[in-house]
Amino acid sequence: MTVYNLSTLLHRPYQWTMTLPSGEVCSGTSKRDIVVRIPRIQRDYAEGRETEMIERKRHNLLNDMLDVVYGIREELSFDFVYGYTMGSNGEVISDDSWKDEKKHPNVYFEPLDGQQRLTTLFLFYWLFGKGDLISSNNHSLFIYETRDTSEEFCNWLVNQDAVKIIKEWEASVAKILQQNDENRKKWNIEKNSSGVVDPYTNRLRFPLFPTPSLFEYMQSLATFKWDWHDDPNIHSMITVIESAFRYIHERGLSYDEGIKKNDNLDKITFMLLDKLVCDGDQLFEKMNARGKALTSFEILKSSLEEEMERQGLPHTDSQLTNNWRDNMDGDWIDFCWDTSKISIDPKLNDVRKVEEKLERLIIRMVGKSFFRTEICGSHPTNVDAVDYTEKFKTSISSRESVNYVLERYLEFAQHERAIKNQDFSQIDFQSILNDIQNLIFTDSSGWRDASTLLPKLNRSNDNTLLDEFLADAPTHNIRVMIYAMLEYLRIVPAKDIAVNSTEKSNFKDWMRFIRNVYNPDNKNSRLDNFKDVQDAIMAIENWLTEYKTNYKTSERQSVQKLILNYIKNNPLKQEQARLDEEAIKADLRLNGNSSASALEWEQSISKAEENFYLWGQIIAPLSWSMEGNRYDKKKFDTYVYYLNKMFDGTMHDNDNIDALLIQTMLCYDDYRHNLNNNLGSLGQLNNHRDHSWKQYLRKKDISTNFYGVLFKLLIDNWQEKPSLSLEELLKQEIATNKGKYSINDWQYYIVNISSPERLLQMFWDTRTSGRYILTEPGSHVYLFRSNTFRTSIRYELLTLYLSYETSLYQEGVTSPEHGHTAHEYGAFVDFKKPNGDIVRLTATDGNLYKIEEKPADKTDMTLIHQDIAVSEVETELKALGVINHL
Repeated sequence: MTVYNLSTLLHRPYQWTMTLPSGEVCSGTSKRDIVVRIPRIQRDYAEGRETEMIERKRHNLLNDMLDVVYGIREELSFDFVYGYTMGSNGEVISDDSWKDEKKHPNVYFEPLDGQQRLTTLFLFYWLFGKGDLISSNNHSLFIYETRDTSEEFCNWLVNQDAVKIIKEWEASVAKILQQNDENRKKWNIEKNSSGVVDPYTNRLRFPLFPTPSLFEYMQSLATFKWDWHDDPNIHSMITVIESAFRYIHERGLSYDEGIKKNDNLDKITFMLLDKLVCDGDQLFEKMNARGKALTSFEILKSSLEEEMERQGLPHTDSQLTNNWRDNMDGDWIDFCWDTSKISIDPKLNDVRKVEEKLERLIIRMVGKSFFRTEICGSHPTNVDAVDYTEKFKTSISSRESVNYVLERYLEFAQHERAIKNQDFSQIDFQSILNDIQNLIFTDSSGWRDASTLLPKLNRSNDNTLLDEFLADAPTHNIRVMIYAMLEYLRIVPAKDIAVNSTEKSNFKDWMRFIRNVYNPDNKNSRLDNFKDVQDAIMAIENWLTEYKTNYKTSERQSVQKLILNYIKNNPLKQEQARLDEEAIKADLRLNGNSSASALEWEQSISKAEENFYLWGQIIAPLSWSMEGNRYDKKKFDTYVYYLNKMFDGTMHDNDNIDALLIQTMLCYDDYRHNLNNNLGSLGQLNNHRDHSWKQYLRKKDISTNFYGVLFKLLIDNWQEKPSLSLEELLKQEIATNKGKYSINDWQYYIVNISSPERLLQMFWDTRTSGRYILTEPGSHVYLFRSNTFRTSIRYELLTLYLSYETSLYQEGVTSPEHGHTAHEYGAFVDFKKPNGDIVRLTATDGNLYKIEEKPADKTDMTLIHQDIAVSEVETELKALGVINHL
């Protein structure tokens, strides 16, 4: 592939051969001027924008280029530049016919990628007086079509003497600096005599004048058009020129020396790919095949730019288009940079992470903009055709393909446009821009987002709500919560919330309410599908409309009033129990009661909601504190105090406390929750909605009206023995109450396990996904493994109990195979006697067992007892010298 520089790109060399009338063959080399034209579809020139991120990028690029100019660096490669060579009538020239001036009197090269680099290189050529940048009609060979003013400026610039402009600007700056120095001296002399303010004009006698930027100086030139000063391309180009000149001075280099060495600019090269005859997708494949893959972020930006063009936004809404481009290369990338904690010496991978964060933010916001929308699009009549509408819907609603929302949209949009459908759902760029602008803000620490103003979202990590939304597979709950936040920010943006304590309080109240209602481990029913998400979003929109219309005031607790007076009575398909709990808390926070003031209740409720395990779900301690028809704050605080001791900041899933809690609660009662066909969960200290203790804590006991009634019993007993640790208390409760069960009760085989470690191991060997499933007392006492392809094999509770409770064995007896050992007849446990004999107990059907024995000198089992009841197992095993007693 041919290597080009800007000179050979603009003055394209080519070889020719011709035969004279005499038959003589002549050949030679000529050049043809080819205009580089930045098409309207391209984004603005961004290298001169005044943001920290772009300034850093500009600093690195311009200094690399200066190194080449001054011979400090041998050469610099801009990698690939690619696009289309086009004729004057707009057709793409895919062959060498561009050489024929009769066929193509005007030829242009339109870059699809490389615009930013080529523009910077063009400005360097002008700054250092290198090359012919002017065509025969005194027009620039490098122009921008993105705006008429940009093209006019390029034509104007190449007709200016760079050295003259730079020298005159430099002289004007020097003159002002000199004048300011003199005025400072006069200031010091006159300030204690006649004063520095003229009493007649009321102005400073010796003012200090600002030095003009290069842009301001150029504006003062008679030939500089007034309407150019609003063109971001022009402003960006002049900023780059000024930055380069500043770096020359900062590095102690000589501008004049750079002009002398301007031939070195031809050592800044690139590989040109200009004979493209493919569409965008094929282009990206070509680039990858040629060894220079576009980053996903570059693809994202170009795809969105193209979509804007297809929607006609650059023509119908240039302000939106310009704002979008400015933010993509400005505030949004700065936000991602600041919040990615990049070191002061960033590596390429660091930059890629920043780009990936912005990429994900944009993609997620595209998806969010369609959450509430009924996707309008065509569906194929041919069953073999791809349903692009359905694929796009799936990318929004499913968890797995969420990273491909934009790709699916572009496929969908391309298809709809191809079939001339004018009414399909399109990306709402204004909505996305508004949401991101409402979300992010700056303060003394840099860029932040609204979710950093909220209390901690997770127990296990410090991720913010936005962090969770940008994860690989955000859950449906997270999508609802992010939607609730962004819709609230449309009422009050983050930048306003951050500086107003009242707004901050209401924002926190709103998002705390959303967290409590939609946190998955706080709910009895999960958001199982995207219809559930949309129902939740409809409710949220309704609530916020009501808030904005009738409840939003300058008062700190206006959200609490919305919850109490409106949301509770308008559940809109949302879980009523959660809304009722939130209304109780809102009432106490707003009105208080005879036991405490509203402020005191607010403090207690806020503290209780932050409990490591409860995490906003406090209906249980509220119910325990009920005295007559009112909640007693002193009792509530006491129960919360003991809950905080119980759930102390550690997730005790699968440790001793977890096992001891199960045993203690079974000693009190058959408390199983999540019952289905007489099967239920024993509970765990985790966050799983179906079998955590949190679900039991929102289970109401009809006879007492208490939630999680056995926890209240446990804490009431603890209050009588406050010196005990939780573990000591649980062991004491087990020892006191376990005698209520006999060997015919399934609970017996759990509460009598001698150590929590053994119980946990037994459960580990019998459960799938932490789920304990038991039958009722008096019937089959198996623990089943659920959700497994081997459902025919059942691991029975008694055999497991005997396998793990080795303290029951007679001296010298061992059980070589612990755990879930089974064959086609059922679960079994082997006991090896000191003489080598093996006794096997097998669970068969119902409550019946069989016992076999294999002497040490035999290979086969001998049946001793068949179909014996559980109550007879102890007698038979004792007689065989295996156990002492149950």
